Amino acid sequence: MAITAVGKNTHEMLTGAVVGQRWAQVLRRRYGSGSVSKRVAAELDVDPRTVEGWMQGRPPHLAVVLRAVLIWQDASLFYDLAGLSAPDPQILSDRLRNLEKIIAEIGQQVAP
Repeated sequence: MAITAVGKNTHEMLTGAVVGQRWAQVLRRRYGSGSVSKRVAAELDVDPRTVEGWMQGRPPHLAVVLRAVLIWQDASLFYDLAGLSAPDPQILSDRLRNLEKIIAEIGQQVAP
């Protein structure tokens, strides 16, 4: 089954192959290239052969992705796997301030 993600005005099918390639890219960025299977396996509590499969583009199970997010304390991993850009924290902060302002204004309008 494939899922469609919207990013940069395009639609892309998120197949296992696409997610697998992105997972391999994430691992290469985090651990470098070369012989990293044992190190990755130890950190994510999987067999080194599993890591070798990932480095060749096999997709991880969701439980592994969730474990990685918790261990690395980096939820932007979801954006990486979906091929999206993580939201800018400043933009999110500005939006939150605007929403707080709107809520305060509504509160004043409905207050007795």
